[in-house]
Amino acid sequence: MEPFTAPNLKVSRKNALKDFIAISGHFHVTHLMTFSKTQLSTYMRLIRVPRGPTLNFRIRRFTHSRD
Repeated sequence: MEPFTAPNLKVSRKNALKDFIAISGHFHVTHLMTFSKTQLSTYMRLIRVPRGPTLNFRIRRFTHSRD
């Protein structure tokens, strides 16, 4: 994802999504990409901060870059 990332952003286990949204303006971040997994499927969420829209995608298949 480089060079279009915030390299100075430090992540810890205590961080929540709202923490990243709150500081996104300071790091000049305009989009966030999150992944979540349920028992049914894996989902990708593309978030435009600070005012949206948020796009949700269901991931049906994927391959690793090693394959």
